[in-house]
Amino acid sequence: MNRGKRVKKKKLPKFPIEIVHGQNPLLRLVKDYYDKNSKSKIVIEIRELPPSANAIYEKSIYKNHKTNKHSINVNLSSDVEAYRIAVRNFFRKNSISFKPQSILGVVVELYTPKWLNKDLTPKEKDADNMIKPLFDAIEKASDIPDETIFNHHPFKMYGEKEVCLVTLYEIDSKIFTS
Repeated sequence: MNRGKRVKKKKLPKFPIEIVHGQNPLLRLVKDYYDKNSKSKIVIEIRELPPSANAIYEKSIYKNHKTNKHSINVNLSSDVEAYRIAVRNFFRKNSISFKPQSILGVVVELYTPKWLNKDLTPKEKDADNMIKPLFDAIEKASDIPDETIFNHHPFKMYGEKEVCLVTLYEIDSKIFTS
């Protein structure tokens, strides 16, 4: 451990300008593949990014005055609760009824200007920490169990506004054997 010592941050590369302008060829390739090999799909658009899994729970400590003991309550954070409500409202507003009969492939596009510093170097913000709260929110808002998600592909995308675009593809398991 480096106690008391400053750790020099590594110099990060700049983002390719194509990704900054929303043109990611790998994203296009993955979506084209699923479009050709899926039975059905739905697209979910939430106007905010999922909260980080690092802050899923909030702890509160309180003292029981009768017993003079401290207790800890652990609850979902208000950010997670608010995000679940936003996802549920999207499903209700759009009358989405998607009941897949097989496994799912999921493409997650996370648009925000917060991925990059002004010099186009990446900020220390992880997309992978947003996946669990997102999938949990989708499961709570729908009849889609998150254990049916067989593959998922998160993409950090630069955007002027925060948007989480999720495409769920119902895929036939035969595509894995061909």
